[in-house]
Amino acid sequence: FRPGEADGPGSHANAREPIQAPDGPWVKGVRDDVANGEIAGYRDTLILDGTSFTWEPFHWRTFWFIRVHVEPGPHAVTLRDASYRYTTYPVELKASFDAGRQDYAEIMEMSWRTLRLCSHETFEDCPYYEQLHYLGDARIEALTHMYLTGDTDYVRHSISLYRNSHRWGGLVDSRTPSYDPQIIPYFALLWVLMVEDLWEFAGDRETEFLRTCFHAIEGVLTYFRSRLRPDGFVGKVDPWNMVDRADEWPRGEPPALVAGESTYLSCLFIAAINAASRLFRNLGDPDDAYRWERLSMRLTPLVREGAWSETEGLFLEGPNRTQDRLSQHSQALAILSGVANQEQIDRIRTRLVGDPLLIPMKLMQGYYFARALEQIGDYRAFHDVVLDPWHAMRAAHLSTCAEYWPGRSDCHAWSSWPALDFIRTILGIRPGAPGFASILIQPVTDGLDHAAGGMESPAGMVNVEWSASDGVTTLTANTPKGVPVTVRLPSGIQQHYPEGGRIDLKG
Repeated sequence: FRPGEADGPGSHANAREPIQAPDGPWVKGVRDDVANGEIAGYRDTLILDGTSFTWEPFHWRTFWFIRVHVEPGPHAVTLRDASYRYTTYPVELKASFDAGRQDYAEIMEMSWRTLRLCSHETFEDCPYYEQLHYLGDARIEALTHMYLTGDTDYVRHSISLYRNSHRWGGLVDSRTPSYDPQIIPYFALLWVLMVEDLWEFAGDRETEFLRTCFHAIEGVLTYFRSRLRPDGFVGKVDPWNMVDRADEWPRGEPPALVAGESTYLSCLFIAAINAASRLFRNLGDPDDAYRWERLSMRLTPLVREGAWSETEGLFLEGPNRTQDRLSQHSQALAILSGVANQEQIDRIRTRLVGDPLLIPMKLMQGYYFARALEQIGDYRAFHDVVLDPWHAMRAAHLSTCAEYWPGRSDCHAWSSWPALDFIRTILGIRPGAPGFASILIQPVTDGLDHAAGGMESPAGMVNVEWSASDGVTTLTANTPKGVPVTVRLPSGIQQHYPEGGRIDLKG
């Protein structure tokens, strides 16, 4: 922000942002209600010396509205100009999505704007408050970034910063760079998943870089393996594991995780082992893959049997932890890790969405909730339930995605992932093989009757349009020539196109 040219000796000028509504105690209301709201936030104070000058702050500012308040001295003050320079990581939006709905168009725009505003030297959680490169945020930001822009350089940079923070005890930092290092142990498991995300998107062209991460991946997995209990659950991992915001979870930590017997964490560990095993096996370390695969095969049935409640038809928060309120988190991770078998999934499905007895997954964790819904074939809930907070943000006239709803930060890119789902799940564009060496188009049509759009893949531009009516999907796609494409329709019809190009399929 550049308040610009001003003069007037002895005067004070303050610039503040953002806007809040004075509904009793400070409560954020409709964000652009300038007439009834009050601006509160960080401020810069200038003491004018009577000369003409141009001023700008030392560090960039994030804002929507700025109020300039002048406390005049004995002379007049003239503000000749007020302007700003926009600065973020230099990248262009290459993806598009259109479902014929204004609300989805606005969520797509909000997601992209949020992602950009949280991208400078690194991904960051929030450009207004912490401005830190947090790992739990970065994994979601990196995936969304790749699918919206096609760029992988920024993602490689993010992964390498965590790799370089690898500690002798095995973990990577939860945020880096940071003058005050911090450890959130379970975030390190998300980093392993993040490394696999890059491999799946970019493929062989990132092999050399990805192999430089193997020592840190081994360290992370070994750290958690060293804390396994005889019953197969991960034991205590200090100092802090902020999973989600819930009244029953002080400081965001599930009591079972604090106690060292968490179903959620144990399932996440298994998911990370499986991701690492795929990396090792496909990138030239089959012996390491075999070693970790054996551990996953041993732990999976132990956690499945140790946490499952036949009475509830759900996974408990830990073995015999009937005192804890159950959570969507443990159910979703049991599904995603392969801990839940099909019979258990069938029972979980009846309660996963809409059961008030379950602690809900909030905005960041909602990404994993949506993955579980997609995996069990109940993705309609993405439209009917999961997007509710984003619709509430729109109603409050937010132009970016919030950290929580309601919440403190109005711009938090861990909530930008609906745009990713628009492209990867609803349009169904994803790699059929790492690096888009082949392309899979598998649209999920539940909840919509039409969608169109595309993305820039490493193989080239992929555009998809589909319409659905009475159980029949009509799909048209334009894909890079010479790249094999497989199309799977919701009806079960599957067709392979060895040379890609123009595709038309109905069924």
